Amino acid sequence: MVDAPVEILLITGPAGVGKSTLCWEMGAVLAEAGIAHVAIESDELDRVFPKPGAEELAPLAPGARESASSISRRSGAPIARSGTAA
Repeated sequence: MVDAPVEILLITGPAGVGKSTLCWEMGAVLAEAGIAHVAIESDELDRVFPKPGAEELAPLAPGARESASSISRRSGAPIARSGTAA
C-alpha cells in the first residue's frame, strides 16, 4: 500500500453538546459517499493496552508527518485497512 496524506478533523467541546452525534452523522455521509474514514472518541483512548508513551504519540500530533504504517511497524500494533481485520 502506498502511504497517502491523512486529513484529520478534530471536534472538541464540552460534554453533552453533540460531538458524538455529529461524528456519527459525518460517518454516515462519508460512508454513503464511499470515503474511507475513522472516528476516534478520546473517551475510549483510556482502553488501549499497552498504553503508548509520548514517543509513540508524538507522530499523531497536529502537523506531524510520520505515516500510520511506520507507527504500526515500530509499536507492533496492527493497523486495520479497509476490508481487513486488524
